[in-house]
Amino acid sequence: MAYYLTEKQFDHVLRKMFKVVGQEFKNKKESCGIEGWYRQHTWTEKQEAEYRKWLTSYIVKKLDVPVRSADKKARHFLFMCGWKYEKGGDVG
Repeated sequence: MAYYLTEKQFDHVLRKMFKVVGQEFKNKKESCGIEGWYRQHTWTEKQEAEYRKWLTSYIVKKLDVPVRSADKKARHFLFMCGWKYEKGGDVG
């Protein structure tokens, strides 16, 4: 059982995250190479929830872990690197 996504799998995760907000993911250096890159775009709570659902399934499939564990990993990733909520959709 793998504990971490491969670099190729992680690129796929980032590509999908950029696509959800209508942006193009070129590569990690260009798209994520600047400090605070994850603050460059926004999404709605619904977009984030749909992405989290997709990411959880992807992690279950690729790492062969239980759904609860995969969801925890997805939530941690989104906490650390998820887009901000669109104005008016902020939580907290």
